[in-house]
Amino acid sequence: MQFSYQYYKNFLLFGGLLTLIIGLVFLVFSIRLLRYVKPIFKFGRILFLFKFLIISCISIFLLIISLMNLRYGIHLVKENESDSIELVGFIDEINETWFIQGYYSEGGKVNCKIVIINQEKFLFVATDDLVIGDEIKIDYLPKSRVVLSYEKVFE
Repeated sequence: MQFSYQYYKNFLLFGGLLTLIIGLVFLVFSIRLLRYVKPIFKFGRILFLFKFLIISCISIFLLIISLMNLRYGIHLVKENESDSIELVGFIDEINETWFIQGYYSEGGKVNCKIVIINQEKFLFVATDDLVIGDEIKIDYLPKSRVVLSYEKVFE
C-alpha cells in the first residue's frame, strides 16, 4: 500500500505550523485578556476567569497537537521521496495515534499508527490489516520516520 508524500508534508508540516500559529495567537490573546481586563463585579470576575480558562485550554491543546505533528513533519523540509530507505522486519508493537485524523479510501478506513519494527518507531498511515508479528517491507524517510509504502512479506 502506498501513501502520498505530499499528504504527509501538508498535514504534518504545514498543518502543524498552522496549528502552532493559531495556538500561539490564542495564548497571546488569553495573556492580554488577563493583563488588561479588570472586572468590577464579582460575577464579572467569575465570567472573566471562565473565559480566560477556556481560551488558555484551547491554546494549550492546539500547541500540543502542533508539536506532535511537527515532531515528525519538521524533517520533511529537507527530505524528499527519493531519500526513502527500504527495510524488512517484524512488527513488534502497534499504537494508535490521536493527533492525526483518519480518512476513508478505496481500501477502507485508513488510520495513523505508530508501528515499532525491529525496535524502531515509524509513523504509518495504514488500514487495519497490520498485525503484531507480521513480516513487513517498508519504504520510509530516514529522518522523519514516515512510511511511504508498505507490503506484507509472504513466504
